[in-house]
Amino acid sequence: QEQGGRWESALLTRRLTCQLQDPVAFASVSLPLWCLSLPRQHPFLFSLDARRKLLDCTGFGSSHSVYRLQESRVAAHRAKLGDSIRAAQQRLAIAREHQDFDGIARATDDIDEIERRVFSRRIGAIASDLARVSRD
Repeated sequence: QEQGGRWESALLTRRLTCQLQDPVAFASVSLPLWCLSLPRQHPFLFSLDARRKLLDCTGFGSSHSVYRLQESRVAAHRAKLGDSIRAAQQRLAIAREHQDFDGIARATDDIDEIERRVFSRRIGAIASDLARVSRD
């Protein structure tokens, strides 16, 4: 589809964006070859945003890529819990203003719980899963 004299492929842009969200591809440095060669040879097929993400994900090493991906997931989850965080912070401010130590403790516990949930969205966060294995 032509947009202002440029040819952009929404399908290719979508596929590239999808590939750029795969943490395994960055951790193992195994991004498909087309993700690197096609945007370099035919940049007009991809949106500027997709090309910026590609540069950010491939131009600074695999550890930077995994870190950026992790932080974007955490930021998205933190944004989803934004109302809860703000409400807990307001309760904490009110409790501090009234010097209500029990209220401070409850609000702080609520904030800690929200941050724990946000932190659990990080790639590689430790999960405690139990599995039963039968020995034959």
